[in-house]
Amino acid sequence: MGNFPTLIFASITVTEAVGILELLHNAAVAEVQEHFEQLLNQFRNVFAFRSVLIGVVNVDAFDKSNPLAWEASPTTHSVISSGFPHEWLEEYFNGSYYRYDKVVHLLMKGCFAHTWEELYAQCETASERMVFDGAKTHGLYGGLSVGYSNEESRYRSFISCVGCGEGDDTRLLPIVQYLMGRIHGALVDAAFSKMRMHDELQNGPQVPVTSRAKEIAFWVCEGKTYQEIAVILGVKERTVRYHIGKLFETFGVHNRSQLVKEVLARSWFSSNKS
Repeated sequence: MGNFPTLIFASITVTEAVGILELLHNAAVAEVQEHFEQLLNQFRNVFAFRSVLIGVVNVDAFDKSNPLAWEASPTTHSVISSGFPHEWLEEYFNGSYYRYDKVVHLLMKGCFAHTWEELYAQCETASERMVFDGAKTHGLYGGLSVGYSNEESRYRSFISCVGCGEGDDTRLLPIVQYLMGRIHGALVDAAFSKMRMHDELQNGPQVPVTSRAKEIAFWVCEGKTYQEIAVILGVKERTVRYHIGKLFETFGVHNRSQLVKEVLARSWFSSNKS
């Protein structure tokens, strides 16, 4: 993502600048749902959004050849909301709005950043426009959405912010896009833990292992190299080697094969390995 864009500095107030620094710090230490709920409340306070929703989608559950086949469930997505009406969220999922949501479809293609006005203009069908029209009946309009992805990862993250002041959606869009790039890693870590792993070890000694180390262990079990894991997770290769070294120490093993055996014995996550 590079350094903090100078252009963004020119468009923010002092209060927003302080808030952005706090958001960056809190995003760096966020690990569980409660942390992200606090982060969303902070988003609302800093930028005066009425509602904010953030989430992760598992790309493996989305059939790109047939987008309408995607089914929303706790195993395919993880969504946290602050200020979004419960009635709309229930209607969105139970009424299958997610099947036609322009935000979801763009997310499957990669990174994006658009105001809702821009997204509405891109709608090609009545069903796609229906999503925005339905949201508007619940007071959700004047918003923006940002999607973030690492092309090698199975997870894509997104954020939708509602209630921007006149002209603020365009001004705040690059700021939210920048912040989302910083939040993505922590959000995926939390979702990975929720979707893929047990909260506690089911077998063997109760050893302390971080969510990042477990995530890396998953890709080791999938046969990925250090370099491939680094690309998938968007981290440096030395970070991957550090965590794997710690796992070696934790389990008293000396190579990857032994580590895979120890990890699979503890049923941290589903694997095709036998």
